Amino acid sequence: MKFSIFNFQFPINFQFSITTILNFLVKLFLFILPWQTIWIYQESFFGDYKNQFGTLGFYVSEILLWLIVLLFIILYWKQRKFSISNKFSISRDRIFVFSVFLFIIYCLASAFWAFDFSIAWQQALRIMEMFLLFFILSFGLLSKKEIARWIILGSVIPIFLGLFQFIFQFTFSNKYLGLTIQPIWEAGSSVVVGEFGRLLRAYGSFAHPNIFAGYLVIVFLVSILFFGKKEKSTLISYFFIGLLMLTLFFTFSRAALLTIFFLILGFLIYSFINKNKIINQIAIFSLVLFFVLLFSLGSVFQSRILVESVNEIQSIQERVGSVSQALNIWSENFWFGVGAGNYIFALHNLNPNFAGWLYQPVHNVCLLMLAELGLVGILLFIFLIITFFVFLSSRLSKKDFFWLIYAIFCLIILLFLDHYLWSFYIGLLLNSLFFSLILVKK
Repeated sequence: MKFSIFNFQFPINFQFSITTILNFLVKLFLFILPWQTIWIYQESFFGDYKNQFGTLGFYVSEILLWLIVLLFIILYWKQRKFSISNKFSISRDRIFVFSVFLFIIYCLASAFWAFDFSIAWQQALRIMEMFLLFFILSFGLLSKKEIARWIILGSVIPIFLGLFQFIFQFTFSNKYLGLTIQPIWEAGSSVVVGEFGRLLRAYGSFAHPNIFAGYLVIVFLVSILFFGKKEKSTLISYFFIGLLMLTLFFTFSRAALLTIFFLILGFLIYSFINKNKIINQIAIFSLVLFFVLLFSLGSVFQSRILVESVNEIQSIQERVGSVSQALNIWSENFWFGVGAGNYIFALHNLNPNFAGWLYQPVHNVCLLMLAELGLVGILLFIFLIITFFVFLSSRLSKKDFFWLIYAIFCLIILLFLDHYLWSFYIGLLLNSLFFSLILVKK
């Protein structure tokens, strides 16, 4: 069942040209999404240190997304006949859409009281893009199988790139692919340090290993759903899952590995209850591989988990300290926050003498949103979440709704232990992929 507000028939004489182009562009978008090619037209610096969260620019995939949105609007406008189903309450989906509209308007308005108007406006537009992508994918232009296939295909090159980076401990830069060099000896590079020396973590095609890891978690979830629909498991499915898991471990992201462990357990329980042999086999394979890799890389993970090296101790101290900083920023901007995307500017205003590399968002999406949007923004977001679940309750069975809650619990691990699902363009769109796959039935 589709959204009642979107449930309309395309005219025959218009269907081929627009829908075919839209289908192709959406598939292309899903394929190129991992690549962070960007046109930067304004940079921000704190002294000699570049403030990456104050950068103004357009991603190639972002430009493609707006083209998709434009064609979608044309298609929608050409046929405004709505088919209203008596089995579905119009009020629920329309209230949800209204709550999304209110939240976006508030984020856009926050630019007027933000430290930096342009950054706030850019972040608000990217939040809008997150919801637009969600609606476009949920609309049903592509089936769930097609969405999953193109996400998986798009992940293949980044996965091999991540393997290459870790095995050879080498990265290279390419402005057309959005890649930057990360020298293993440089202080700003993400490494694991221990008795084994310095190991460069896998970046893939992303700006940080943690973001790459979050992307791989979504790809893993998509892969299980995709391969689990087949009549039998194949060598290709195990090979792909194996490469994905190996690459994920090479990112050494604690939050992502914890998330994927709970996802595997969830799929195991789901497969036993629903007697799905394919998902059961893949989940068991993934669990065994998880522990094999964990013990094989034990000495490296000991450094990450036990926090024994100077790098890890410093990282934990910074994360703990950032919590109190976020609460201080919020307390000074209690009702309306500092503006979307303006956390770093508020932190600089609060502590102007920090070293440049210390200006990082708090590693907790909830606290970051609270500081940027204030209590009013959070209340609007809570209203959005409530309307979303009320809407879903009419579309999902109790069993499916339970598994949705479990999947969201796994996502919350990433939300509470990092910030990129809110602070980065790609992170926002990962949310779109996750939730849209819930709504696409077939």
